Amino acid sequence: MAEFIKKANGIAVRFYVEKNGKRERIYLYEKGWTQEDAENAMVDYRQRMGFIDDKEINVAGFLNKFYEDYVEKSVTETTQRRYDEFIGIHIVPEIGNVRLQKLKPAEIQALYTRLIKKGLSNSTVLKIHRFLHLAFRYAVLWGYLKFNPADGVKAPSVPKKEMVIPTDEEIKIILNYAKGKDIYWPIYIASTTGMRLGEVCGLQESSVDFNGKKYIIQHTLKRVNGKLTLKSTKTAGSRRPVPFLPGTNEELKKYLKNKTKNKLKHGPKYVDSGFFLQRAYGQPMQPDDVSKAFKAIVRKLGLNEVITFHSLRHYHASWLLRQGVHPRIVQERLGHSSVKITLDTYSHLLPDMQRVILEKLDCSVFEAK
Repeated sequence: MAEFIKKANGIAVRFYVEKNGKRERIYLYEKGWTQEDAENAMVDYRQRMGFIDDKEINVAGFLNKFYEDYVEKSVTETTQRRYDEFIGIHIVPEIGNVRLQKLKPAEIQALYTRLIKKGLSNSTVLKIHRFLHLAFRYAVLWGYLKFNPADGVKAPSVPKKEMVIPTDEEIKIILNYAKGKDIYWPIYIASTTGMRLGEVCGLQESSVDFNGKKYIIQHTLKRVNGKLTLKSTKTAGSRRPVPFLPGTNEELKKYLKNKTKNKLKHGPKYVDSGFFLQRAYGQPMQPDDVSKAFKAIVRKLGLNEVITFHSLRHYHASWLLRQGVHPRIVQERLGHSSVKITLDTYSHLLPDMQRVILEKLDCSVFEAK
């Protein structure tokens, strides 16, 4: 039981803790404290010293627990680093001492206002909002809160970036220019499958099934803490077979033929890394290098510089939809977790595509004679 003591210049707090089987009295006070300040200081002290009760846990304590019990076990290392930055730099210094059960939506709203005034973009603050909403959703599930305080907060709006999708002609120009160069193969694979860059570079030799005429996507290659790392794809939807388009089998066999010649050319200097796409001496193609090489091609050809390697993924999706392919199949090829994501991402293309597809239909059955 805590006792709040009115002083001449603020409020002090006195409470007891059990230490080594003995009851010890703790007194905390700073000039100018309100009762809420004193209460937060008590909670912070009890938490730091290991005397915390679930009802007393503050925002900082819960977010640390959420990070250990959920984040470290459930998200990628890149996302872990981003969440760690949100907690340590933007959230805890501002509202970390607030008792979790007393956190009000208005305090979260005020946090967002302060962060934007400090120079954070609306986009970054929106990401912080999504993180807090997730964390407090688990606070409800785990019994710390009765409702999610982030539900009552208006997140900053972020204008949706216009999706830049290369045209058929631009894809032809890029492929024709890249033909005969190492960069051709990742461009060819991405534009004919919709794979992400890390998935393209992460393909293993065992991931390309020539007999079954399909890729088997199970890994992604990315740089983590400066080190090139091969990771399992993060969701069940991301782990998927992607059937070849007509002509892919023959095209990829040309690549294998060239790779075999390269191995013979370099002899013992060639160290096979096991990746399907390899550089001169057998090393994997690195995503950063592929991305830079692609940007250089776009600049060289005088194309719209907003086009990135990821634009090839959007191109493949739009190309499929223009051919009348069912969105469910597009979802499966792209590895989206639901068809809703596919439809939400490419919904702006659907009205025009509907007209194109309808024009291809055989409507003779409706012609009366």
